[in-house]
Amino acid sequence: MSRPRAAECVEALLHLMQEAIRREGRLLFSGFGLFDSYAKGPRRGRNPATGGELTLLGRRVVVFRTSPKLRALLVCPGGAPGPRGGPGGDAA
Repeated sequence: MSRPRAAECVEALLHLMQEAIRREGRLLFSGFGLFDSYAKGPRRGRNPATGGELTLLGRRVVVFRTSPKLRALLVCPGGAPGPRGGPGGDAA
């Protein structure tokens, strides 16, 4: 497969994933993990330039949770740090 064709396929897959998450609120890849979206409410924040308080608007966020099968594959024997420094490959 050519590089442009591969890029086109990846873009099509990402578009389908976005639509599924937007429509269903979640997307499960069995044996890999779950993309889940949820609404975060408004919260207090601070303007770093002035120090003044402000209210940040609510928004939707997407989180990814690994499946137990994938998590088991990422854990290094003996509890050694994973490739990204944390246990089992998780970022610290």
